[in-house]
Amino acid sequence: MNEYSKQLQKQGLIDLTIRGKAGIAAYPVIWLLITLPYLPHTQFPAFFYINTAILACILLSRIWHLSVFNRDPEASASKMYRWLVGSILLAGIHWGVMFAIIVYHWDDSSMPYVWTMATMAFAIGASVVLSISNVIRAFYPLAMVVPGVCIFIIYGGSDQWVFAATALITLAYIHVTTKVTHADYWGGLKNRFLAEERAEKMERLSHTDQLTQLNNRMFFDRRFCEEWKRSSRSKSPLSILMLDLDYFKVVNDSYGHVFGDECLKRVAETLQATVHRETDSVARYGGEEFVVLLPYTNQQDSEAIATRLLSAIHEIDMSVGSQKVSLTCSIGIATGYAKPGQNREMLLKSADDALYQAKDKGRNRVQVGTSINAS
Repeated sequence: MNEYSKQLQKQGLIDLTIRGKAGIAAYPVIWLLITLPYLPHTQFPAFFYINTAILACILLSRIWHLSVFNRDPEASASKMYRWLVGSILLAGIHWGVMFAIIVYHWDDSSMPYVWTMATMAFAIGASVVLSISNVIRAFYPLAMVVPGVCIFIIYGGSDQWVFAATALITLAYIHVTTKVTHADYWGGLKNRFLAEERAEKMERLSHTDQLTQLNNRMFFDRRFCEEWKRSSRSKSPLSILMLDLDYFKVVNDSYGHVFGDECLKRVAETLQATVHRETDSVARYGGEEFVVLLPYTNQQDSEAIATRLLSAIHEIDMSVGSQKVSLTCSIGIATGYAKPGQNREMLLKSADDALYQAKDKGRNRVQVGTSINAS
């Protein structure tokens, strides 16, 4: 099963569990409301207490399932689904058998008719509400109704045959309507997932540089804002590396823009491979310029990362025919401790100024800029 199918199954389980909550206590409550006025506990005590015990066990199983589900939503969806559907079908089968027994034994009172109405209400309501599950919508109403209908047909008179015919027509109606609601639910769920997936893809594309597949400047600006606020709250250091490829215009002019684009892709791959903490962000800032955002990173550690990047880029193996093309870069570093209400652009400007100092001092080097609010 692929990830998409797993997500669908999990959401289906969630919705089925939520919809099924209302029916958890319905069986024993209706059982007691219908049977106690007819005193089955005195006329047929074994029948009453055995069925009450079975209903209590099903109730406990449903409550246990709900408890496990609430405690661990990440539990196996297939296992939880089978547990829930099995409990519901067991309740339906048990109710259907009780229905048949009551129709057979209580033919001298109104109890079979009251029971018939309750059974049909259960069959219709639960089948529609729980039609998420194809198994429930197909078999639950049959389990509830068919045993009693058989007794009506075999042992009943003409008036009871009318009940049987009405019940069978109702079953056919349930089958048709729940088929529609089942298709509507899963069609709607799939459309929702596809819409979310497309929206996520569009957002990812809007934040991705198409050439290098790095984050773009828009993403960096948003992430920088978030990390600046986090730095202010946690009083933790935030570092920025501004990186620019040296003499890249010469590379483009000498070997062509196609080769230049390949160089940018290789540099992007190198940056991603070297800066790999989940909290860090690498983005293409524009042209041959890149920016690295390093939360929780002080000046000393950011210098070590910048030195590794300087070496890694220099080691990139690029060639045109038999001629090797060497790539180098200049890196400006700035580290800051944000303060509430302070303009974060000060840190970015410090890193940018340090980058130009690195270029002025001969390129292919790391230059540390002015720290912001250094402690």
